[in-house]
Amino acid sequence: MPVPGHEIVWTDTPQQRPDVGQLTRTGFVVAEAERGPLFPVRCTSLAAVVAVFGGHQTYSYLYNSAETFFGEAGGGDLWVSRIASSTAATATRALSDGSATTLTISAMGPGTYGNSVSVQVRTNADDASIPSGSFQFRITEGGAIIEDSPVFTEKSEALLWAPSNGTGNAQTFRLTDGVGTGDPVQLAASVLGSATSGADNRGAIVDNDWQIALDKFTIDLGPGQVFMPGQTTSVRQLMLAAHARLRGRHAVLDVTDTPTVATLISAMSAINAAPSSGARFVSAYWPWHQIPPLSGAYGYRTVPPSAALAGLMARAEAEGGDPGIAAAGEEHGRFRFVTGLSQDPTLLTDANLSSLDDSGLNIAQFFSGIEKPVQYGNRTPRSRSTDSVWAEASGSRLAMAVAARCDAVMRRYVHTRATPTRLAQLQGELGAVLEALRVVGALYGETPAEAYSVDATSDAINPAAQLEAGTLKAAVAFRSSPSPARTRLELARVSITRTLA
Repeated sequence: MPVPGHEIVWTDTPQQRPDVGQLTRTGFVVAEAERGPLFPVRCTSLAAVVAVFGGHQTYSYLYNSAETFFGEAGGGDLWVSRIASSTAATATRALSDGSATTLTISAMGPGTYGNSVSVQVRTNADDASIPSGSFQFRITEGGAIIEDSPVFTEKSEALLWAPSNGTGNAQTFRLTDGVGTGDPVQLAASVLGSATSGADNRGAIVDNDWQIALDKFTIDLGPGQVFMPGQTTSVRQLMLAAHARLRGRHAVLDVTDTPTVATLISAMSAINAAPSSGARFVSAYWPWHQIPPLSGAYGYRTVPPSAALAGLMARAEAEGGDPGIAAAGEEHGRFRFVTGLSQDPTLLTDANLSSLDDSGLNIAQFFSGIEKPVQYGNRTPRSRSTDSVWAEASGSRLAMAVAARCDAVMRRYVHTRATPTRLAQLQGELGAVLEALRVVGALYGETPAEAYSVDATSDAINPAAQLEAGTLKAAVAFRSSPSPARTRLELARVSITRTLA
């Protein structure tokens, strides 16, 4: 056993602190939910999603998509943004200090579920361990305790613990200050919906509600795959494309679950029309997937493919060691949780399959000797003939990673001195980011000069007048290693009299 002390140890590989803003394996999902807040919540398991947003609901793809994402990814982060109608209502109850409303307590988010949630204001009369003059909130549902607050000595402490914006420590409720000045008095378990009744109004959800929920994935949450399972309208797909382009993410799109080729090609044409080439930052998938039934139920569940692909991309990156690995093919495209497909691609003619591939649609297939489906497409909707640099989904994800990692470097140079030495240091740091990707094969080139270029020191990129005006620039260019979509083996049987070279 070593004695107390300290030492200096030289290593060849420095240890780097992980930066959440650079984790390109993260998933971002917008979906309806039974309950929960209307701000994004980071979940690391299906159980975490259920704890915040409730269980399986027939009107929502959230539960099935979360289960599929984690089933394919094998872990990781999934940010959830709950969509709700602007007309949905949150269950609330007024709490009195004996003469006026001193606090209003509300469910964490809108919905009818809040009408079955009860609050009890507990005092020394309920529990001798609560000091006289103090109080505690107990939240119950169906008679079961779902949350106990700390013991508060005054209402200001309670407001700090469960503020009205929902960003405090409370998990199931929030508080709003009232006109009363005293602490809430003892209250037996009483439902929240007495002041305002909770309402879902799911039928009133419109495109703008989806946009609001999507926009809550702010840029500071970092890169990753963003999806809205089951949303196949052109308007909502273009929302995702614009979001991915502007916030440095990759959008994973679902198309209508139909075998009609013309319908699918038309959908891809609409996606490819995304303004400012937003289609470079998306990929779309067909057919929909089949996953195992819920516990105790019979038959498979049919789910949109976006969740599985977001998980598969995360797993492929982890397995392959870089974000430029294609989540497709037999090496990194085999599904683990998905068991079947809603449509049979083999029923389509070769001409139809070729047309779908030309449109940029990614198709999953079954192969002899492989039990579960294989994702066999790695395309953005961009045409190989007119925009070949952006035609591969894996290349699009690699560009996302390069942007995120280089941005993390550039942020450190805001409000620093732009001396020649510092500019050279910036150029070296950006080069190190790209060199790390070249070494693992993500960038194409046997040497750094063949794979990428970085310029932060030349007068052309950073003239003195520009620096004096307060702007520092760097120019980066790189070549992505391609992921061929077709292999070809040429065989020849020759006479035994012929010499083989």
